[in-house]
Amino acid sequence: MKSRFNVSIWNGPSLLRILADMIMLAGSYGLMMFFRYVLALKSGIDNPNLLSLFVEYYWHGLLILLPCCLIAFISLGFYGRGRYYRSKFKVLVVFQGLTIGYLATGFFVF
Repeated sequence: MKSRFNVSIWNGPSLLRILADMIMLAGSYGLMMFFRYVLALKSGIDNPNLLSLFVEYYWHGLLILLPCCLIAFISLGFYGRGRYYRSKFKVLVVFQGLTIGYLATGFFVF
């Protein structure tokens, strides 16, 4: 797949960055699910299958989150030579990519 600037994003370094981003997204989503699980335990929910429910929610949500974020990141030029990602607006572009990815995930989940 070629980006707007005629740079292939499917080369070795880009694939490594994509893999690293997907691992970080899966880890952060897992950490969020862990905190929700601890909060559910502290609130007194008495369900013997609570852990298996949260693990199931994690995998189902992750299967939606990763493609949504990957599409958002590619469209914003994270892995190619995007005009804004290379400039001083890098933090803003990362924030936009994460926001779009999580909003799309929320849209598809609900």
